[in-house]
Amino acid sequence: MRPILFMLLISTSVSSCPDGAHVHLASLRCFWLSEKTSTWSEASASCQRNDGGRVAAAGTAELQNFLRRSFPVKSTLWVWIHGANEENADKIDFSESASHPWRDGGSDDKGEVCTQMALGTPGQWRSTPCVKPYHFICQNSLNESLPAPDTYVVGVVLMTGIYRLVQIEPLASVPDVEQLAVEMQLFPGLWFSHAGRVTSLEAVVQPSMSPCLARFQILRPYCSPNYHLVPPGCPSLMNPFSCCSTVALCNTTGGCGTGRYWCHILEACLSNHLPCSPYTSAAGGGFALPPRSPPAARAPFYHLVADLPLEISPSSQMQTFSVLLPEEAITVYPDDVVAIQHTRDPGAFLRCLASEAALNSPWRQSYLSLQGSTKWGGWWEGGLAFPPPQGEHWVDEVVCDLRLLYEDPTPRGATEQARLLETTAASGIKSPSPSAASTLTPCGYEAVAGLDVEPRGRRRMLVDVPQSFTAQVERGSSVTFSWVMDNLDAFAYEGESYSVVFEKPAEHKLKGSGKYLNCTLLIIDGNNNNR
Repeated sequence: MRPILFMLLISTSVSSCPDGAHVHLASLRCFWLSEKTSTWSEASASCQRNDGGRVAAAGTAELQNFLRRSFPVKSTLWVWIHGANEENADKIDFSESASHPWRDGGSDDKGEVCTQMALGTPGQWRSTPCVKPYHFICQNSLNESLPAPDTYVVGVVLMTGIYRLVQIEPLASVPDVEQLAVEMQLFPGLWFSHAGRVTSLEAVVQPSMSPCLARFQILRPYCSPNYHLVPPGCPSLMNPFSCCSTVALCNTTGGCGTGRYWCHILEACLSNHLPCSPYTSAAGGGFALPPRSPPAARAPFYHLVADLPLEISPSSQMQTFSVLLPEEAITVYPDDVVAIQHTRDPGAFLRCLASEAALNSPWRQSYLSLQGSTKWGGWWEGGLAFPPPQGEHWVDEVVCDLRLLYEDPTPRGATEQARLLETTAASGIKSPSPSAASTLTPCGYEAVAGLDVEPRGRRRMLVDVPQSFTAQVERGSSVTFSWVMDNLDAFAYEGESYSVVFEKPAEHKLKGSGKYLNCTLLIIDGNNNNR
């Protein structure tokens, strides 16, 4: 019997941005073009009706190009907009002269004049009487739409457009597609930097008047017995994606605090709303084109970790799909990656911005398009090997509307503070009222005892061989473990286990500590002597 499809339309737009608005990820703002003409004052009032919106400001060439790409027109269309000196203005703006080299036009003796930009004709600006009716562009901030600070992001932090939001429930089983050709979009650069539990999956799907089937998947890389899995960003290989090497390399990543994650390209912690793309980095590095597989390594195999089959109904418009996750938690680990399979033509399912629209975007990625045989058809199943037996090609420099959120299930943040206050109150400890001059964080906890590190004591270990240390306590809860090598506190790593490869003979000191928020409970020192 055919499974019942559950699909629920839950929203038509984000409150601060109407349907069809375009999102500028670099500034976290949305922009939309008016449907009718208005005077400047009417335009300003219209923008403000959308929860604090305002007439758009385009003070940079990059933002001006973004607006022209986002609102293509067949002929020149003049629109009200803020000029370069008006970006931070809070009142109705007018210009008495055209003093900027990128603006045409001048003052008007009959009254106030306001700034206009030409859509369809790059570089054209002018000043026009504010009382005349023209189309206009509005903007609004999307900061409130960002994920919570304690949530990790895979993919874009926000979709590049505002579309009708639809919740969709996965099918009970994977449907048979018989001989339909299937494309797999494998994103080796969209990898999970931490272990955790998936809490959200969203994607923008292109319009189509035919139904289709799709599978959102999480894959885990692995290597043959003679090879070692190397995580992304290993300095020895300069690999933007996971790969397999005959030598064990770079099996550690940095530990980051709440609201931050480890970026392998920069080898540093970044805020969760910032991108870590192989193309660019805050330090000006990155790749002109990400290497597929370093010469000294090979691509890994992949096996299936999670599979969410969907049936997508026909639609004449773009839609943002929010997948209703199953009750059973989807657990991910570092280096897991994201893939999508679908029965549409290659490149016709997931919305991805390419060419000029994605040029220089810090969010752009590359994905591997695996196209099934039109003769045999069917899903890509089992362990995925490289090179695959059928057609493949890389799609580079694209920004795809795909986002997964995941979190560390360990309680922290506000939940932890609430539990601390409850414990403090139960213990009869009173906290003084906070003041502007001083801040007090109460620190109470259940008794914690028996911090232990395996392996124990002073040990001899081999170089170039991965070594692992694990911490545990006999009793207590909500303990955060921290590891420091050779008193290098700036490179502390957080987690129950710590892995490291010693590259040359030396004597090292490893310190493991267990903390309950700001309370250090126990500390144990162990020396590792490598000969």
